Amino acid sequence: MKSLSHLTAPYDFFVDFVAEEVFDHHQRQEYKTINDCCGNCFIFAKKDALDKANGYFEESVYLFETCQNKHWISALCMPNISYYEYRTSNYELAIKHTNQIIGSLKYLQKNHYPYLFFSEIQQHQNIGRIYFSMDMLSLAMDECVYCLSSIVEHSKIFQSNNMIYGVPERELYNLTRYPMTIQILSETCNKLISRHQNDLAQIQYWLADFIRQILVLDFTSVSADPRYKAIDMFIGLMAELLTNDDGELQENVLLFAKDPYADKTLLKTLFKYINSAVQLPNQLSI
Repeated sequence: MKSLSHLTAPYDFFVDFVAEEVFDHHQRQEYKTINDCCGNCFIFAKKDALDKANGYFEESVYLFETCQNKHWISALCMPNISYYEYRTSNYELAIKHTNQIIGSLKYLQKNHYPYLFFSEIQQHQNIGRIYFSMDMLSLAMDECVYCLSSIVEHSKIFQSNNMIYGVPERELYNLTRYPMTIQILSETCNKLISRHQNDLAQIQYWLADFIRQILVLDFTSVSADPRYKAIDMFIGLMAELLTNDDGELQENVLLFAKDPYADKTLLKTLFKYINSAVQLPNQLSI
């Protein structure tokens, strides 16, 4: 086992367990070869070195087509290939391949690995990112709303007696759920604010649509952890900010800012919207 901590890197901890304890020797070697290739494709694509990335992309596609352990390779390696397609604006192909990855992840969840639910959610968020890049905001928000509502609902039915290097799979699940929720919620709000940074009416229109759809979710039902109550507070505050601006509301914002369980990323998002509203004061509120 690598010197990984399940507390700081639960997904990497899980993947290392699969590679070392679940795969046989041939599967392990196959995985390492393809994972290295896909990883290089991702690294160069992220650096905009697309010519170098393309070589690894083509090799990765060939290796995947000829590999034996397709569901696992799809789940663990091919998201890096979909990222390359996204970076090269090959959006339709990126969506197609991401949906194929989701299919493999669903299969593996049904076959003893429910923790991979979060990988499935990550892929739906990736599709949302692609739709944002395509300027298809309604479809992008549909994916983000699906992610958040699925996290709430899945938390009610998750069951596992698996041990991952002696750590209960449920512990990995709980460790992953909160940061992923924060990531999806804050990133979606920030994208909607940044996209229309000079048009308050558009910011409010799209944010209000998103917040309205997730306002019905009850994150306090997910866990007794007080951080989840703070998520509900954030969503409620955003809903209020989008419809009124009175002294009591300003006081509620300050109370949220002082809440020790309020996530700093959500707090930045909250003030990002408030700053946009202040800088564009002459536009009508919805």
